Amino acid sequence: MSGIAADPVPTAFALPYQKLSIYQTNKQLYIVGYCKIRKGFALLRFQKGVGHALVAEEDPTLYGAPEINLLVKGLHEANVGHGGLQFLAKAHGIIACFSFTQAYYLLLITKKGYVGSICGHKIYKVDGVALLPLSLPSAATAGGSASDAATERRYRKLLMGVPLTKNFYFSYTYALANTLQANCFADAAAAAAADAIWNASVVAPASVSAVDAPANSDGGGNGGGGGGGGVAAAAAAVATQGAPRLGGSGPSPASRAAQAPTAAAAAAAAAAAAVAAAAVAAATAFLNDSGQPGGADQQHPPQQGVFESMFVWNSHLTSPLRLLLGTCHWVVPLVHGFWDQRQAGYVANEVETEQITDAGIDFKSGLPSLCR
Repeated sequence: MSGIAADPVPTAFALPYQKLSIYQTNKQLYIVGYCKIRKGFALLRFQKGVGHALVAEEDPTLYGAPEINLLVKGLHEANVGHGGLQFLAKAHGIIACFSFTQAYYLLLITKKGYVGSICGHKIYKVDGVALLPLSLPSAATAGGSASDAATERRYRKLLMGVPLTKNFYFSYTYALANTLQANCFADAAAAAAADAIWNASVVAPASVSAVDAPANSDGGGNGGGGGGGGVAAAAAAVATQGAPRLGGSGPSPASRAAQAPTAAAAAAAAAAAAVAAAAVAAATAFLNDSGQPGGADQQHPPQQGVFESMFVWNSHLTSPLRLLLGTCHWVVPLVHGFWDQRQAGYVANEVETEQITDAGIDFKSGLPSLCR
């Protein structure tokens, strides 16, 4: 594997924001996140100095560059009387959100280094971190005893003593905590789903011509033809009866022979859609330890699957923020280990190490040729 390939769109992996811009007012902390693949900006707000509670809120809107600039400008103008909106730092991801004996902290990746790629997914190592307290400036000396402050400092020192800039790796688009088989399985399921969607668009005219179907048909009883069931029912109707004419009397005998290839294509598309849906459901259930496809509850919020892996080093450290927001988009999963990518093909036996041989792209299928 040589060169730096562009990050492909991931399939069953929650995309973390790749660039973070951090601002603050006297009582609030704002993080603007940018995702290159989703091509948009998002806003996360923290309230500072709320005792031992974590108060955070995500703006559900995905903004463009002009909109987010206007929003940041508006936040500054609204706080001019209190010092305005101050820029603090830029970061490459949040790797922890936790508290010791007082307020919460954010642990940020401030520097990253590219080390290699797997199937075109870029892999980085942590080169720099910073600890950002979510407390008011006067909170360090108020509301606690001298012994509490000393304990807090000691815990911070112990945490920052962990060599986070050595042997910690992450990827924005590849689940390093999963095995190669699991990731390839999810990619294959997503590719099958994409193929099924393309095929469904081919038979869209046939489904549109089914407007003469009775009102109590599957498409009308389930909110019209907007859902996948309506398309599947239309495809099945085409496959069994032929496409109805606008006059409502059904296809003529002379046209049935001409419509046979269309009916066969529609039936194949419906079958492919069913297979793809089952594959996506199986992949989602495999990656989510909750055991339910896309299912979530308070203990397993959406998109938490990769953080449930025993190989994610910061799973517990990020859980307060993930559980509060119900998403993983604001945190980056870290894996501790080592990375060595040899171009000449020299290998050695390593204990508990996943060795992957990448032979490039197969010219027939267009997929990576891999061996584990």
